[in-house]
Amino acid sequence: MARGSESVSNDILSQAKFLPETEPLTAINDYSHTLSGAQIGSLTQQASAVNFKAIVVVLPDDFSPPSFEDFAVALAKKWALSGREVLLLVDTKSHKVFAMGGSPLNAAGVSSEYLQQIILQREFIPYAAKGDLGGAISHTLAAVDSALAHPRAGFTAFGGILRGWPPAGSQLVSCALLAALAAVIVVALVVWRRRARRR
Repeated sequence: MARGSESVSNDILSQAKFLPETEPLTAINDYSHTLSGAQIGSLTQQASAVNFKAIVVVLPDDFSPPSFEDFAVALAKKWALSGREVLLLVDTKSHKVFAMGGSPLNAAGVSSEYLQQIILQREFIPYAAKGDLGGAISHTLAAVDSALAHPRAGFTAFGGILRGWPPAGSQLVSCALLAALAAVIVVALVVWRRRARRR
């Protein structure tokens, strides 16, 4: 790494005093204290059984880096992410998530783009939006494990990186609006049929 880029990375990470200088030995590192002891135990057991090395980091509730993506990339460089390692970084304050894998994962089609745009969107976001952080992490680990067990062709990125989810409860509003719209459509159909019969 060039000295200039190393200096920038250090500046980005300088406020994260809670993070260790080197890659943590534990798979699940919840600095927000959102997960229960039982959830951490279950996720740790799951992480030990998958065919890659998971490094899950949940940032404290009172910490949110100015540039989440730059922070995640800087952390991956600092910890020298490599091999079959996958870094999953979660910012519960700003509702953002980032995933990055070591270069060997690309051979199986599980690139960082695939992690970001497919796995996180399908497996992490839906559960996080419901306030289920444990479920979001668990389903993400399982999806990465499944993807590596079934190698695929290279993934071509489409669109921007998806790294955020709506606050818990917002999906309930969307469901309510859809239900109301469906009710209006049903009423409209009933009225239309009655008028058609009168004719």
